[in-house]
Amino acid sequence: MPAGGTFVIEQQPEGNLMLTWPEADRADYYCVEVLVPAQTEDEEPELVYRDYIEDATSCLLPELPPGITLTLRVRSVVDYKSLGGEQIRFTPGSRSVTVNGNRVAASGE
Repeated sequence: MPAGGTFVIEQQPEGNLMLTWPEADRADYYCVEVLVPAQTEDEEPELVYRDYIEDATSCLLPELPPGITLTLRVRSVVDYKSLGGEQIRFTPGSRSVTVNGNRVAASGE
């Protein structure tokens, strides 16, 4: 993802969140994830939602669970071929923001 780009979250009239991110220099598509952050260093974040978005730099998220702090993350993905067959690579860097339910609590990266 490009450094310094704007990550926008807009609450829609029906209550869902519209997520918009900057176009990456190189991306075949984007991976949008919603995670419950790890509570300790030994834990992994819990994946709540994942979608792959092609030909767009925005998506409408499903209703998020209320009262839980979540991290929304967008990563660009590149398809490539290697001797082992077709592969995908998440490009370095991502955009993320922390929300509580469908309300933005604080912005991240």
